[in-house]
Amino acid sequence: MPLDVLWATSKHDSYEYVNRGTFYGPIKKNNSFSNAFEDFSPPSFGIGDVVGCGMNLETRQIIFTLNGKRLNTSNWLASTTELYPTVSLSNQTVIVANFGPNFTYDISAEYDNF
Repeated sequence: MPLDVLWATSKHDSYEYVNRGTFYGPIKKNNSFSNAFEDFSPPSFGIGDVVGCGMNLETRQIIFTLNGKRLNTSNWLASTTELYPTVSLSNQTVIVANFGPNFTYDISAEYDNF
């Protein structure tokens, strides 16, 4: 994967959860994808919060979580075949990244009813 100096927001196929409490990304409407970005107004996050992201491989639904609770992204379906986790940071920002397998959000609880 080539390095790219552009912010994730400059890409039409990016899915973002911004710390001030905003989701941005293309939305599927009427069986086609719109390049317009929509705001779902999720809660804001900051120091000490745990943000998670993922995708349901069967439905291609993008998933974001905050502190172990799933956020509403019900109309957010991936429109691309290749997705890469990225984090955009400002000066002096520090994060801890966990790419698995032990996550704060328990996705298996969603599938207990099947």
